[in-house]
Amino acid sequence: GHLPKDLSVVVFDEAHRAVGDYAYVPLARELRTWCPSVLFLGLTASPGHEEEHIEEVRRNLFIETIVLRTKDDPDVAPYVQETDLSWIEVQPSEVITQVSGYITKYVHARFNQIRKYGFLRKRKNPQVRIQDLNEAYAQVFARRKGEFVPYLFQASRQINLARMGTHALLCIERQGVDAFLKFLEPKMRPGRSKVDASLVNDPLVQRAYKAARRWKGPSHPKLEPLVRVVS
Repeated sequence: GHLPKDLSVVVFDEAHRAVGDYAYVPLARELRTWCPSVLFLGLTASPGHEEEHIEEVRRNLFIETIVLRTKDDPDVAPYVQETDLSWIEVQPSEVITQVSGYITKYVHARFNQIRKYGFLRKRKNPQVRIQDLNEAYAQVFARRKGEFVPYLFQASRQINLARMGTHALLCIERQGVDAFLKFLEPKMRPGRSKVDASLVNDPLVQRAYKAARRWKGPSHPKLEPLVRVVS
């Protein structure tokens, strides 16, 4: 149907999702063109930890001002329940240590390649975060200026592989074996992209995958204490 021309306020709930190709992004643009005077309000309890992510959400939803509330703010405090926090530490299972070792090696090899193309030079391997990769990616595009430059094409490819490797690492370390397999397996199917094939055909990634497939224990060591506490 057609959008009314006289919208005054549009509220985007869970606004942190307004990144990449999530539907909020084109919708906000469309609404803005349709009713130039419309006001956007974005709400989220989890804006993200990285300034860059928050900045992207702000741009995509045309947000000018950010208002932050914590549980100590007078207008929030009355509604917050006291919580007791006790940490339960778990040791990584051998499969997590092993898989994470292979994938870390793979990711570091990508970082070394990326440096050869002139990016990421300010960061040592263990310090590289996903936002550094995103910044490097943006720099590649700025330099390309829309034309095809072979070395920049290769650089962007390595950055993509490094981003996927970093994601795989977060899957295995934070979520466990099941999440890791769920991330990799679709990339092994016929019809996958070249970059997916390049990731999963790498010998280090292959070894990580086989180790994860062989594992018979719990997906992640945090699950056992979790079930115990919940039950």
